[in-house]
Amino acid sequence: MLTTILLLSTGMVTIAQAKPNCKDIASLNQRDLNFCAAADAKLADAKLNQVYRQLRAKHKENPSEENALISAQLAWIKFRDQNCKFAEVRFEQGSIAPLIFHKCIERVTNQRVEELERYLKGLASRDGL
Repeated sequence: MLTTILLLSTGMVTIAQAKPNCKDIASLNQRDLNFCAAADAKLADAKLNQVYRQLRAKHKENPSEENALISAQLAWIKFRDQNCKFAEVRFEQGSIAPLIFHKCIERVTNQRVEELERYLKGLASRDGL
């Protein structure tokens, strides 16, 4: 549960919020669930960037392959974001909207990670590694 603490010093008010325990879903309110969903999406995106960099490095020697990968990834990011915006739009006025958006981002990003990892494995077997 998100805890709010007011710190009064030198006439200024500061609000500090503790991070929720995302592993204890049953104890979380909607704001906490939204926070945790955003954190999960961020982790998935970090993994995607790691795998994408590895795959791109494998294609450095072939500029046409590297350029095709870059174009595909940019198009995929645009698709992902628009697709998840579409998933969220019917909840636009509700407090659950950020959860819907970020869980979509996490799910679709994890699928893309798996796809790029398959490309990496295919390259490894093609190169005899």
